Amino acid sequence: MPGAVDYAKLLTSLGSVDFRELRPAQDPALARYSAGHSTTWDLAIELPTGAGKSLIALLICEAWWREGATVAVLTGNKVLARQMESEGQLLGVPVVRFEGEGGPIPLSARRRYRRAEAIAVMNYWVMFNQNPVVDSADLLVIDDAHLAEGALGSLYSVEIDRYDHPALFRSLVQDMAQAFPDYAALQDALTDAPSRAGTELLSFLDQDAFADRFRAKIDTAGSCGRTATCGSAGGGRASACWNATFTAPPGLCGCARTCTRWATTRVTPTLSSASTCLPPSAIRRILPGG
Repeated sequence: MPGAVDYAKLLTSLGSVDFRELRPAQDPALARYSAGHSTTWDLAIELPTGAGKSLIALLICEAWWREGATVAVLTGNKVLARQMESEGQLLGVPVVRFEGEGGPIPLSARRRYRRAEAIAVMNYWVMFNQNPVVDSADLLVIDDAHLAEGALGSLYSVEIDRYDHPALFRSLVQDMAQAFPDYAALQDALTDAPSRAGTELLSFLDQDAFADRFRAKIDTAGSCGRTATCGSAGGGRASACWNATFTAPPGLCGCARTCTRWATTRVTPTLSSASTCLPPSAIRRILPGG
């Protein structure tokens, strides 16, 4: 950990012609971080769009990297990862970008990251859903952290398409329609006609009442057994979510961490897509909502 750092002097020492001085919002944010938060385990820095969060992140990463720490920056997509890489290069800090599946990432880039010779930049999916896995970082910076939920939630969700898995889809809908006759969307899903009900919220009590049955159906059909993902009505999506306590796979943030995903349930007549998923052992238990 870098301890107290004069980030204005650190910026000057890098000699960047594109980043010469800190902006009014950057200076106090970095000063407060240096004075009392460099050892804070989980920390969020929130600034308006265009205030310069990327430079703040890169300077903090540089300070940690100089202390011999491994550092990674996660972004919401490939474009933002490339943008972060470009800004790092303009700033004059060593950056390597990981993109694509595990195989195409050059071993030399992985080696530089593991040896703390460069800061790794990648999107969320490269870190969370990569094979071979990306080594955990001593410092993990998550850019646009509100976007990370989608990347993480997709790993513990399943979508059942009525055309790809017609028997399973119909069996689930029939059971749910019988158990919850007041939901018009479920009745509509039993036909091929477009739904007039739209997306309906399944109450937490109803979720809890049907959770075991839902999982049993999935397991019997040979599917993954993850809790289904929450989605909007767009595209004709039928999905369900429960508050799931699960153990994240090793390598996620450096440990097998227990996480909690809070979600609601929405049901519409059709599903637009299917996704890959983790085995049933990844889900430890299903909790009632509330």
